[in-house]
Amino acid sequence: MQFVLFLILPLTVSSWDVLFVNVFAGGSHQTVGAYTANVLADHGHSVTYVSTNLPKYLRTQIKKVTLTENERIGNNFLNNVVDDPDFSLGKALSNIKIMLGLCGPFFEDPFVQHLMTTNAKFDAMISLGALYDSCSFALAHKLKIPGRIVQFPAPSTFPAQIASYGLPIYHSSVNHDGVTYQDNEDVKASPLLRVKNLLKSCGIMVFEDLIQRFMIGPDIYPHVPDYPGYTAVFKEVGLVLMHYHPLVDSPVPFGPGVVALAGTLCTEYEPEKLGEELREFIDTSEGFVYISFGSHIHTLLDIEKEILIGAFAKMSFKVVWKMKFEVPNLPANVKTFKWLPQTTLLRHPKLRAFITHGGYASKVEAMCAGAPMLVMPRVAFDQYLNADQIYKRQLGDKIVSLRDSSSDEVFGKVVNISGPTITGNSKALQRQLLLTRTTDEQLLGNLDIVISGKKLLPGHQPFYEYFYLDIILIPVVTIYLIKYLVRKIRSLPLMS
Repeated sequence: MQFVLFLILPLTVSSWDVLFVNVFAGGSHQTVGAYTANVLADHGHSVTYVSTNLPKYLRTQIKKVTLTENERIGNNFLNNVVDDPDFSLGKALSNIKIMLGLCGPFFEDPFVQHLMTTNAKFDAMISLGALYDSCSFALAHKLKIPGRIVQFPAPSTFPAQIASYGLPIYHSSVNHDGVTYQDNEDVKASPLLRVKNLLKSCGIMVFEDLIQRFMIGPDIYPHVPDYPGYTAVFKEVGLVLMHYHPLVDSPVPFGPGVVALAGTLCTEYEPEKLGEELREFIDTSEGFVYISFGSHIHTLLDIEKEILIGAFAKMSFKVVWKMKFEVPNLPANVKTFKWLPQTTLLRHPKLRAFITHGGYASKVEAMCAGAPMLVMPRVAFDQYLNADQIYKRQLGDKIVSLRDSSSDEVFGKVVNISGPTITGNSKALQRQLLLTRTTDEQLLGNLDIVISGKKLLPGHQPFYEYFYLDIILIPVVTIYLIKYLVRKIRSLPLMS
């Protein structure tokens, strides 16, 4: 009996109790968060997942808690703004205050109140990176949770936003237990790129600090009076789980403090998930186009519908369209569905092109499948950045404003991206993702470092780069040197 207890004890001691907090989460956020939560649950750790719009694919053993009021407020915002066919910047600004106030109902949620009154104990908190990380980590501060980890669903402002966590914006090295981990010098940022990133980073960080200080912070202090502030809570972050791939999202690596998880969505092809109707429709085609605008777009302008229908009518391909709205007079080669197994469709050997809004989860799933993309961004600014990245790296094409486009343009771009050049580039990136993706064991190893009380952040870099001395001082010194030489030359006596 003692021998049996001896065998069981190490397993019990090594089990972690991890709290996931998503103050407000969309589809891409949940795809990212659920992956890490499921890995932890599959390896015997206790997971509590507190969020809005809980994903259905969380493991059954995970404790799931819905932030009901946050979900109601956030989804109403999306219905009023994102799903509005007459969306405008003015409407977004008039509703933005609603979204910035989500920390208030978060701390007033009955389950969150229960955690705070009982001083619940957790080994780590994983927060989905967004405006609301400060709310999550204020709760971590209140509960004295030692291991604090942030998980970015979409590194849109990369590398600017990453600086909030104490990471250097450019190449770095980290000394951990006497071993120095050095980034790849081949992808070191050029001085010009560093200047651009510095300016962008400063602007975004000042803007975000003002929002946190004057609009989000006031909702935190009544519930966490000793909240140390936005900057201080982020200094406690020990690890960043970044859902990105360096070849697409940024040419700059960030050392062991950042774990790239883009390849984690590269699942196996599962044809059994295709229903009989869908399977018969695409198997009898010479190829098909898949179109989906994500989980939050429930309508399109009439002109946008007309443009798409006109383009599809010209195609020899069949079209599989995920939609939650009605479109009259569809061509015979188009079939609509309210729900589709996206990862399976993207891996189907007859897929020729993927028309997408450019959401981060959709983008990564397409990269994993080697699927050429035609991106039509809708609202979120990261969708426009994703469209630019895909276009510049020849993984697809983009149409920034569908309403200002034409059926001929959509048709031409679909034909182009289904050609050998972009298809070949997409397949090459797919191979790189599969070869370099982080394994579950590597993810758990990084989490273990942080949960055991150590930190992989911040990274370190030469002091002159960290303080931008090479950018700021060298031009200044050069100018003064030139002026000095000019004065010296002018002071020389003229030769007769």
